[in-house]
Amino acid sequence: MDRALLVVLYNTPLNLVLGPDTLGEHGADIAELQRFFAPLHQAAGAEPMTAFR
Repeated sequence: MDRALLVVLYNTPLNLVLGPDTLGEHGADIAELQRFFAPLHQAAGAEPMTAFR
C-alpha cells in the first residue's frame, strides 16, 4: 500500500515485479489500482517539464 501511495504522490507509473504467486494473490487489487490511477496520471502528466523550480 505504501508503494501505491508514493505513486500518487510523485505521479509515477505503478511499477511492480511480480511472480506467479504474487499475481495470483494480488492481481485483482493491482488491476483495480491501475484502473483508478491511470486517468489521474494521464491528466497530471500531460505537460512537458521545462524547469526545476
